[in-house]
Order: sequence, then structure tokens, then C-alpha cells
Amino acid sequence: MAIFDRRTTQFSRDAAPVECSGDFATGCWAVVRRAIDDAVSSRWLEVAPGGGPWPCDAAGAAQVTLRQPDGFQPTSVSESREAYTAAAVLEPSRLQDLVDALPEVVKAAAGVPLAFRLDVTLGAAGQDVAPETAASIDALLRGVSPDLRLRR
Repeated sequence: MAIFDRRTTQFSRDAAPVECSGDFATGCWAVVRRAIDDAVSSRWLEVAPGGGPWPCDAAGAAQVTLRQPDGFQPTSVSESREAYTAAAVLEPSRLQDLVDALPEVVKAAAGVPLAFRLDVTLGAAGQDVAPETAASIDALLRGVSPDLRLRR
């Protein structure tokens, strides 16, 4: 999918993530559709008038036009005037410190919505990571949550 002038109608096999393999309609399309559904439901994208209907199957995707809503300002999903947020890049030892403190954090937040957003970065620019290393870590992360998936 390519974005031009804040909208797109470009849905094709070329838009599929590199890690997708097999039949596009049953494999990659599920990933693409979920990403678009999530972006539309969180108001990062909207279906533009004059295009095909959304949701649709892979065959109908070429008719769909998506765009960023007027006045779009990217923010954290949980960010609001009423919510407190914190962000930091944590090395593994600091993440362990957070895990150790988690029972007290949960206890202190009793009755108040509390959520954690997690991004995992493996490797650095210009550094190759062995595919078997990435696969091993990916499997461990998926054991925690199916949403924790390493991608390139």
C-alpha cells in the first residue's frame, strides 16, 4: 500500500509484508485487513467517499480508497487529557526492574484502567541478526502474546 496526497487506492501483492508467504488471499490479506481495520477503528485512517466499501475481501481491495482524516494528529491510542502516560526506552535490566515493581504498580492503580504498550527492537542499523536468533525470540514473544511478533 502506498500513500499519495494523504490517501491511497494501491492494494496489491507488492504491498504485502516481506514475511508473508503462500497464498495472498488467505495469508497476507488477513494481516493487511486487520491492520487496516485497526487503523480505521482508531481513526488513523478513514474510508474516503467514492471508493469501494470497507471491509471487503482481497479481490475488492483495489476499489477501496483510504485517507487520513482532516485534522489528523497522530497521538498515542491511550493519550487523552484525563490519562497519564509515560514512555522510555528500557534495556533488558530496566525492564526486569519494571517487572519486579509491577505488583506494586498494579496494586496502586486498583480500580483505574492501566495498560502497557510494548515495542521490541532486536538489532540495530547496519547489524545483521541471524534468522534463527530472530525466530527463537519471536517464538518466545508470541508465548507471551500473539500480538508480540517480530517484523522487519
